[in-house]
Amino acid sequence: MKKEDRKAIASAWLDVGEDALLAAEHLYSEKRCRSCVSRSYYAAYAFLASLLVMKPEITFHEDSEGPGHASLSDLVGNHLQNEFGFTLRKQIRADIRTLYAYRLSADYHPRLSVQTDVAHKALGAARTIAKAVRARKEGYS
Repeated sequence: MKKEDRKAIASAWLDVGEDALLAAEHLYSEKRCRSCVSRSYYAAYAFLASLLVMKPEITFHEDSEGPGHASLSDLVGNHLQNEFGFTLRKQIRADIRTLYAYRLSADYHPRLSVQTDVAHKALGAARTIAKAVRARKEGYS
């Protein structure tokens, strides 16, 4: 994939991340906890995808412009050493694993109740990841 294509995809992922984060915040304010958790995960995923897509050594499935969900934490750990210091990278990896687990429960286990505290934690983790990626992206400018 050409660098220009990677940049365009990265920019699109940033837009998706911002949109999903705004949606998560709105859903939280409306006490729509299940949907808030889902959008929080997707926001964090999109922000991280915006960085990972710029790594030429990372390839995606032919029909995808982003990383796999289950491997996201490992990709952050193995490929974003220059973007985030050890402590922040460790926190982001933990946050994305937690968000993914929350999202799977929220999206695929409808009998489970998603409590406000879980939605609050999910939104907080998504905001932390968004802030870290935004700071890194501003460093590129």
